[in-house]
Amino acid sequence: MKKTTPTKKKKVAKTTTKKAAAARKSAPAAKKGGAKKAVKPAAKTTRAAKSAPAGRRKVAKETNLWPLAGLIIVVMVFLLGVGLHTLRRLKGDVLPPNAHTDNALAIAQNKWLWIRTVADNDAEVKPRKADAFILSFALDGSLITRTDCNGGRGTYEVRGKRIAISPLISTLMFCNNSQEGDFNNQLQNVSSVEIKNGMMMIGLGGSLENWTMEFRAIDESLPISWQSNVDAEEFAQEYPMVSEINPFVYADERQMLNLFDESLAQTGMIFFGFPTCPWCQTMLPELMEMAKEMKVEKILYYNPSELRDSGSGDYAKLLGYIGEYLNSDEEGNPRLFVPDVYFVREGEIVGHHLGTLESQTDVNRPLTEEQKTELRRALGGLMGQTWPTGAETR
Repeated sequence: MKKTTPTKKKKVAKTTTKKAAAARKSAPAAKKGGAKKAVKPAAKTTRAAKSAPAGRRKVAKETNLWPLAGLIIVVMVFLLGVGLHTLRRLKGDVLPPNAHTDNALAIAQNKWLWIRTVADNDAEVKPRKADAFILSFALDGSLITRTDCNGGRGTYEVRGKRIAISPLISTLMFCNNSQEGDFNNQLQNVSSVEIKNGMMMIGLGGSLENWTMEFRAIDESLPISWQSNVDAEEFAQEYPMVSEINPFVYADERQMLNLFDESLAQTGMIFFGFPTCPWCQTMLPELMEMAKEMKVEKILYYNPSELRDSGSGDYAKLLGYIGEYLNSDEEGNPRLFVPDVYFVREGEIVGHHLGTLESQTDVNRPLTEEQKTELRRALGGLMGQTWPTGAETR
């Protein structure tokens, strides 16, 4: 036992303070005293125990950070959820949003006019107001909409051929018979996008899967009415010299006669012709060129071949309006020859232009540049009399 006592004293000495060590050196060496001084470390332990409450208070202060940490976790989970939602909508692509891909650049470089929404089974929805619905994309991801009632704003993302559009914020004007709700609902279900030949095709998903929105890139040099004209494509098929974006609108007998009715005081112009007439095909490009320059928004078109040969009451009414301007047939009766263009201002005929030019004696020979200029000047002069302050006032 005596051999192990000094060992214990040495261990205790290492844990005591310098003051305790100095006290031991000054104390007389005693056989029993060594055992009593070995108890002093216990007193140190007791003092250490008294400091425990301060330690617990420190721990308590640290636990107050948990609410802040919880808030940070909630925010991180929310952001992660938003990111995952976007990735689900744009799955499969690794490009950054609105990267300068061909699709993204083409979308942002144009304004887009809604033409129709068509289903795989050929069912379709068309805007009742053809020039009302327009989308404008910017490379910064912003989107502006125009409808038949309100304007709206939102954001969009394009990744490759995938597209997503945010919920739109719009003005709150109420409009009867507006298609705005259907249009905006379609935009909330967009899935894919493709640009081809000046057209933008946006495939829809969700409840509108198998439907596609069709938009035409707007040409700022042309009146918007040309680009929204639902008759333009059919007219271009009948008259191949004319582009698919044109101002020609098919008129029925009532619309044709109403233009000449002074009581209705309408202003406009009407082209009488038919596709098998070579002179008609020759005149149309020059008529269109002047209409573009004068910003004429609409030209009525009427094919008189059936009406002219029927001798019906409607043809008699037409002769009553324009008979004095017509040439006579072999029997001396007034007859509507084509091409013939009439210009009407507030129900009164300003003038008309029959045929192309007297100098064009062979219809199989194209017009020279001088002849084109002469024909345009004649047509432009009549347009100027019809719309003295500009065709845009119509």
